[in-house]
Amino acid sequence: MVILLVIILTAFCLVVLALPFLQKGRERVPSGSNLRLDRQRLYGDLRLLDEERLLGHISEADYQKQAEDMRLRAAELVRQEQAEAQAADAARAAARAARGKGRPSGRPQAPEPSQRRGGPAPRP
Repeated sequence: MVILLVIILTAFCLVVLALPFLQKGRERVPSGSNLRLDRQRLYGDLRLLDEERLLGHISEADYQKQAEDMRLRAAELVRQEQAEAQAADAARAAARAARGKGRPSGRPQAPEPSQRRGGPAPRP
């Protein structure tokens, strides 16, 4: 009975450990923008369309029209991603400016040499 339990537990552990390697269909995409995921899917669809054309499953005219539509959509997604990135950069810059209250960095500025305490006196 104990041996059967050990075998079942070992099999379960092996399945749990092997599961990520067995999921071939899922692409790992960094979390973040859905635009990036949409663009990557679109590129995959474009590669598939190219393969179908090479195999003769679709006509050249259909390929040209569908490929052009996909390329235009991909270009639009790239523009939207860039606009999002610029907006995020502007928001970060505004937050830095608000946090620093006019100072370029978030650190306090060093006092002038005449305002420092201790050390040698300034030369005349």
